[in-house]
Amino acid sequence: MKTRIIRLLLSCLLIVSIGACGWHLRGSVDLSFDTIYIDGSANSEVGKRIKERLKRKKTVNVVSDPRDAGISLKILNENLEKKHSIISSTGKVSEYELLLKLEYEITKSGADVDAVVDQLVIRRLMTYSDDNLVAKNSEEDSLIQDMYSEASRTLLVRVSALSRGNNN
Repeated sequence: MKTRIIRLLLSCLLIVSIGACGWHLRGSVDLSFDTIYIDGSANSEVGKRIKERLKRKKTVNVVSDPRDAGISLKILNENLEKKHSIISSTGKVSEYELLLKLEYEITKSGADVDAVVDQLVIRRLMTYSDDNLVAKNSEEDSLIQDMYSEASRTLLVRVSALSRGNNN
């Protein structure tokens, strides 16, 4: 009986602590623009993912002419790298670092500032073993897909924040 009460009190304390620090579930991105023009290379995976996300949102229209858009996103450079992170004493790679580097430019029509140029870097570490080659290749593919999804979501949040920030 006493342990039940202690567990209940500790659970309540944990819930209150998490709520007090401001943590909350991520949820969906609240977009503060109606029209957007997305310019990027045809091979831009992040650009494709952003367009797919926006197709699901019925409140945002992706336009084909930047003059018709309230905000424009231009993907300047997208680069995926795989680097050796840790090499064992025998000379074998035991960990890789996956890097997705993205340079972009956001322009808001009618804004005082011409454009915001920034860079987004997403990293993932992946252990490696020659014994589990198929599983590690699958893990790498999964991590890369996750990186592209995170980059597209983060860019939409940044575009929305810029759009909201200049309205005030």
